[in-house]
Amino acid sequence: MQQWNYFVLEIAMFSTIALLSWQQWTVEGVRLRKFLRSALLLCFLWFALDQLAVQAGVWSFPAEGTLPVRILRLPIEEYLCFIGHTAITFMIVRLLELRWEDTKR
Repeated sequence: MQQWNYFVLEIAMFSTIALLSWQQWTVEGVRLRKFLRSALLLCFLWFALDQLAVQAGVWSFPAEGTLPVRILRLPIEEYLCFIGHTAITFMIVRLLELRWEDTKR
């Protein structure tokens, strides 16, 4: 059961931030090339960080705690985390931008 702790934390964090920021998102805003380029760059940075950490022995992904499908030494669920972390980062940035605009008024 302990293997689900991190997953539950990720879902809770994503859900909380999504509930706080859902009104500020539009379909047009997500389709912007700038947004998509930034999201891809951020996902690549998460991937590079994980690859370096695994290669340096900072952390590992034991077979008994992850799904058996791996791509470039990383379990498939780690790639889902890249997408989730990127979404969380953009939601936080958007909330901070709105807060900053409110303080300027």
